[in-house]
Amino acid sequence: MATLDGKVAIVTGAAGDIGREITRAFVKAGATVNACDVESKRLESLCEELSESPGKVIPYVTDISDLSAINAMVDSVAKKFKAVHILINGAAICPLTSIEEIEESEWDKTLSINLKAPFFVTKAVIPLMKTSKWGRVINISSISGFIGGILTSPAYSISKAGLICFTKYLAKRLAPYGITANAIAPGTAETRMTECFPKEGKETILKSIPLGRFALPSDIVPAALFLASDETGFITGQTIHVNGGQYM
Repeated sequence: MATLDGKVAIVTGAAGDIGREITRAFVKAGATVNACDVESKRLESLCEELSESPGKVIPYVTDISDLSAINAMVDSVAKKFKAVHILINGAAICPLTSIEEIEESEWDKTLSINLKAPFFVTKAVIPLMKTSKWGRVINISSISGFIGGILTSPAYSISKAGLICFTKYLAKRLAPYGITANAIAPGTAETRMTECFPKEGKETILKSIPLGRFALPSDIVPAALFLASDETGFITGQTIHVNGGQYM
């Protein structure tokens, strides 16, 4: 396991299934994780669970679709720790609405949470990483950003593809400051987000996965630990696919 002793991290979507697993792993590796989500009860239970871990978790009940809330959260972290070393942009929503049925409000909400929010959280964190001359930005994208989605709405797929482009932009722009930017693209996973997928659709997807199962939230953790570590300072602008061979 990577050692993250002394590192300060922000994880958005920390109450989600993948976000919780990443937060658990980072705290157990010694990091201080500022865990952001709108689900206060799940954040509270996560804090209780990890109270005896080497690192610590600090909950922030934050609506990242609100720019003022983003800035307030980052300002609070900056005042407490004077640094942010690792940023996990993991918060997302995943509607299934087709292009024929999607309304403007759903389009705007999906892009706001999945793409606009990561942009502005990162923008707020960059000055702190520059001061440290060390940073790791890790964007949680999706297989949908590469294949255009299967059951998901076009807004979801487009937002996740946008994260890949954003990752490459950051990698180029931030390299002189010792900051790397990479992405993780999970395949179809067993999470609360995919519980609403129709049974027939999930069965079809499962047949397309050579390893014969859906991803588990814990499957994403090794990639996140790897990209957050000191050893990956020469890896930037890349996407790690964690999909069991679903997309090659």
